[in-house]
Amino acid sequence: MDALAMLALSWCAAGSSDVAIEHPRFALRLSDAAACVSLAAVSDRRTWDLSARPTPLGEVYVGGRLHKASAASLDGDALTVRFDGTDTVLSYGLEPAEDWVVLRLKAIAGARPDSVTLLRLPAPEGMRIGPRLNAAWDADTTVCLMAATRQADCRAGGAPPTLVATTQDAPGPRLEGAAVALIVCPTPDFKAVARRASHAFGLLTNEAPDGTPVKDTDLVRGSYWFLDVTEANV
Repeated sequence: MDALAMLALSWCAAGSSDVAIEHPRFALRLSDAAACVSLAAVSDRRTWDLSARPTPLGEVYVGGRLHKASAASLDGDALTVRFDGTDTVLSYGLEPAEDWVVLRLKAIAGARPDSVTLLRLPAPEGMRIGPRLNAAWDADTTVCLMAATRQADCRAGGAPPTLVATTQDAPGPRLEGAAVALIVCPTPDFKAVARRASHAFGLLTNEAPDGTPVKDTDLVRGSYWFLDVTEANV
């Protein structure tokens, strides 16, 4: 915990109504109605206004009916989200790291949902969408939702473009414990950050014995064309 404190991470009320998740790399602000308000990237001192596209932080399906997030509150490192038209309450733990913040579903109260949208984030205006990397990006900044457990399914796309992380109860494992990481970093750093995150979360990687991604080895580079973070293929 001391090491995390050194990150100067804070979860705080951002005024009378908004809630802020602040990290040395970024700040995500939510309204008390659980809608995304703004996203700021520290590296290039930009802030994107997300309020023009009111986007609920999450959703739940209960008994086949969709309920959108309608209230959010923070208490220390605990984020509580309530939903319109149901008594379902989701409790998340917020877990900071040097390059990301993990939102982990800790507990469910009220009606149990069949599936959950853990996090929904509108892509910042002007950014390109990378469906393979679940990311929005431009030359300076990349915003990514990465599964922090194998329970979570992340995707990017749609109209208007949105980053989404979902999970479901059946066929298992259960919803509790599902987690997603929010990454906001300089685009030139993204490959290295994503690699560190994949190792931290125990996700599948494709690397040579020395840790070099297989697609970056001399043998593969000389034989095939592989994907990279470019406009055409993310």
